[in-house]
Amino acid sequence: MDQFSVVLRMEAWARKQRWHVHPKARTEAVARELLEIRGWNLSRPPKGNVLWKNEYRDYPHLLEAMLGRGKLGQGGDAYPDFLVVTPEAHPLIVGETKASESKVDLAISEACDFYGEAFADKGIRVLAAGIAGDDKSNIEVRVKKRSMREWRQIEYREKPIQWLPTPEENQRYYLATSIGTTFSRAFHPVKYWPPSAATNKQDITRVQD
Repeated sequence: MDQFSVVLRMEAWARKQRWHVHPKARTEAVARELLEIRGWNLSRPPKGNVLWKNEYRDYPHLLEAMLGRGKLGQGGDAYPDFLVVTPEAHPLIVGETKASESKVDLAISEACDFYGEAFADKGIRVLAAGIAGDDKSNIEVRVKKRSMREWRQIEYREKPIQWLPTPEENQRYYLATSIGTTFSRAFHPVKYWPPSAATNKQDITRVQD
């Protein structure tokens, strides 16, 4: 087989791999990009802020909260798609992804009802995020916080936010809730949404005046 034929076969194989990427994997890749765009370091703590899948099991206090908290009460441990944490691995946001944008309500429901509640039962306050869709479709984002009795969507000017909080917004949120004041102004609208509407990553981090 000559070199040209080898190259053609390699290119065909590469195309096949792209075609067979699971839709859920594409959504998880979108989640990574959204987190990075919003200012989170994708490395594990202490250098970064994100734990993927079962990476939390390396941190005893997170493992304790997740033990036996799998979906549908089947007895397994929790398996969130991602956790956003401090450099000390204190949980801030628990996230779930779905391949189809139409399943964003399911994504946020699972993030709240299974994983968010697991932390709440340990007295740990987290935000819950649901991300649905991929780079070939629209992307839907929902973010909720737990009130005294239920999970409620976080709003900005009486409308649910549709973006992931930045580290600064997250810090303002926890400060506001800790002193019992309003926190709606902690979250600023993203000017370019979805990300495909922006010309570069810097555009996505801008906020409306």
